Amino acid sequence: MAASIIILRSELKDLSLLGLRDKPVIQQYASLLQIVAASGVSNFSFCEPVVRWPKNDFSGEVSWYAPQEAPLVQLVTLPPQEQDPLLQAFCDMVRHLQGFMATLPPAERALLERALIVPDLSALYTDSQHFILAPWGAQAAGTGGFRIDPNQVDFTQTPIGLLLAPPEKTTPAACTPPATSDKKDDLAPASTPGAPAQTAPQEIPVSPIPNLQKTELSRPLRLMLLGLVFLIFFVLGLRAALLIAAHAHSLSLFGYTLLGITP
Repeated sequence: MAASIIILRSELKDLSLLGLRDKPVIQQYASLLQIVAASGVSNFSFCEPVVRWPKNDFSGEVSWYAPQEAPLVQLVTLPPQEQDPLLQAFCDMVRHLQGFMATLPPAERALLERALIVPDLSALYTDSQHFILAPWGAQAAGTGGFRIDPNQVDFTQTPIGLLLAPPEKTTPAACTPPATSDKKDDLAPASTPGAPAQTAPQEIPVSPIPNLQKTELSRPLRLMLLGLVFLIFFVLGLRAALLIAAHAHSLSLFGYTLLGITP
């Protein structure tokens, strides 16, 4: 049996251990190794956890043991040009495990899926050929401190689950240019092969023109308005005639008075 070394110590107060069948997943390590062995995956494993539970003033910790075969490093600490092919190989391996999980009984499938849940991707160690997880079967404790969580966790929203998610693709609707009228299409100049692409002119928003359409009046209303106009002009004409007559009469009286003639 190969010698083992501790590659990491985790304080329990920083972890929220996932539970299954009334005990933490990390305490089902032997069953987990049997499942991984049956999957046929030989370049992946889980570190062996040794737990010291909280007692008195001791907050508890987990020591994670790995085979002492080759130097293990956290994959996230490698340069990007080394990370990318290793991450791709790791994702392919996890997808193979997921395909194998579909053939397992529900309890074993749940055990393997929860074991693949890690607080973050710094839990992934590698020697460039093999992959091993520490810590595993746990999430970051957050403000609540150490606890054992028996609830179901959505694997697709965990660090490894998000790593497996395909990149977002642009939808066809986002690639389709906005529709324009047929008239604009007819007026658009045809592109000439080899000619530089021309930028379409930007449309300037124009405020809508108010509707100035003539409103047709009804016949009774037209007659009433015509009568009112006639009455106004009649009154004005009558007033003008009276003023002229009064003015002429005043002139006549003034002339008689000037000449000493009594009318």
